Amino acid sequence: MLLVVVTLLAAICYAQSQGAKTLVLERNEGETRVRRPHGALPTPSAEFILKVTPENSGSKHLVLGTEEIPPGGVIPKHKHLEQDEILLIQTGTAHVTLDDKEYDVHAGGTVFFPAQTWVGLKNTGTDNISLVFIFSAPGFEKNMRCGSVLAGQTAPPINTSTHLFLTGLALLPSWRGKLFGGLDCWGLELFDFPTDEIFDLDVREVIEPNSP
Repeated sequence: MLLVVVTLLAAICYAQSQGAKTLVLERNEGETRVRRPHGALPTPSAEFILKVTPENSGSKHLVLGTEEIPPGGVIPKHKHLEQDEILLIQTGTAHVTLDDKEYDVHAGGTVFFPAQTWVGLKNTGTDNISLVFIFSAPGFEKNMRCGSVLAGQTAPPINTSTHLFLTGLALLPSWRGKLFGGLDCWGLELFDFPTDEIFDLDVREVIEPNSP
């Protein structure tokens, strides 16, 4: 199934992907990364693999990765600001939330959602979920790298209040890329934090950098 999806996407983008190169990877090959602890925010798994990115393939049109989500593992409710995404559930059972709708998705199932969709996922089965994720354009892999380290390195915790503050600033065009190169990473995703947390930030109240 994964091979079919990659082949179709490659055929669609071929004419516009000058400079990209072919790439063949086995199951455990790719850029293996370990997520950094993120306070009380749950994480679906400790590791994930970025398999097709601009850095290793030259692709200008998509990003693909994989991960194994154990029983009870959760992808917290969030939304991507710029990329559509496809999830391929290869094994296991996932309870998926898309905005205000909920679905149970089983092995072999496919989930598509456009940018700006609130999405969450939980492994409600007894087996690992073998998950393939595909983004419609590069960009979000920067966020994933910001929140992780290469396998074998120490993974320092993320300051969650700083994360959301930077996310808020990044939503303002005049702030993009102005603070130590981090805004373009954090500014591609919003998490649905509980409203009683200090992380509940109204980004419209953040002062623009050129304002008096």
